[in-house]
Amino acid sequence: MRFTVTLTSEAKLQLEEATDWYASGDHQVAERWHAGFESALKSLADNPRLCGLARESELVTSEIRELHYGSGKRKTHQAVFRVDEESARVQVIAIRHSAQDDLNPEDLTSD
Repeated sequence: MRFTVTLTSEAKLQLEEATDWYASGDHQVAERWHAGFESALKSLADNPRLCGLARESELVTSEIRELHYGSGKRKTHQAVFRVDEESARVQVIAIRHSAQDDLNPEDLTSD
């Protein structure tokens, strides 16, 4: 089954903010990082369950998963998402840096 991948408005904003941070150092690095992250997000359409459960999954009744991404050897960011088998949809709830705190239950309710 192929899934449709969507990002909440908050996740889109977080992705742009992370890209802007990279751009403050080097625009080419930022462009490569952003393109690579978007490619990784698109890969969720094929098999989102390959990604492990996020710690936040313990906070809610639905499974919350995370995709780790980094442009170098270190995975610096995660895309936190849920999978809806019935609608064949992956919804990315948040994009965060590895050093950021876990999401709270309120963050897991999305548009």
